[in-house]
Amino acid sequence: LGGFDVGDENEDEEDKAERQRVSQAERVNRRRAARMAARQATANHAASKLRKLYPPAMLAANFMLPTDERTRALDVPERMQARAEGRPMPDDAELRTEAEWIVRECADGWFAGEPRAPPP
Repeated sequence: LGGFDVGDENEDEEDKAERQRVSQAERVNRRRAARMAARQATANHAASKLRKLYPPAMLAANFMLPTDERTRALDVPERMQARAEGRPMPDDAELRTEAEWIVRECADGWFAGEPRAPPP
């Protein structure tokens, strides 16, 4: 074959294809990060405008305070956030237990009028 190995050519093509996939994934991640940054900047600007337009009591009543935004961004049940202050964030097992309790409480307890105690 004239001194060159067909296996090397296939490896080169595979390497090139892999580099292209990685490069494309990196571009997608950069675009995603840029969109997230733009959204955050827009949200910060909107929050700033709201704080100037409305009194704190109205913002608090509509859950528009910075603390409310942090609560939403954390994506952990609010009552767990209050309990977790000063300790590490709950692990997946703890979150699953909490989510199951919330579902049971919504489906059974609230509608039956018999709320149960939260999990320990």
